[in-house]
Amino acid sequence: MKIDASIGCFVIVMMLAIPVATLRTKTFAVGYELGKLKDNERELRQRNTELKSTLASLQRSVRDRYINQQVPRRKGDSSLILPEAYHVIHGRMTFDNHK
Repeated sequence: MKIDASIGCFVIVMMLAIPVATLRTKTFAVGYELGKLKDNERELRQRNTELKSTLASLQRSVRDRYINQQVPRRKGDSSLILPEAYHVIHGRMTFDNHK
């Protein structure tokens, strides 16, 4: 009877151990995926910052070129000639509203 109790305890422990081991395996897998996603997020944030910097540089370059074309070349006259209102495109306007 002592052997039967030992076998019964062993069976109960195994019945509990298998689900625990399965859950632990899933937890490690989720942790690994989370680590990969965080690394990917860090790379994407860095790339986003680089792209924003490049965009700002290009906008500055275009603005400087446009200003250099508009500024009169005479000495002492540093006034800027602004574009006409119909040449200005606003970010939230569609071309249908832009008449």
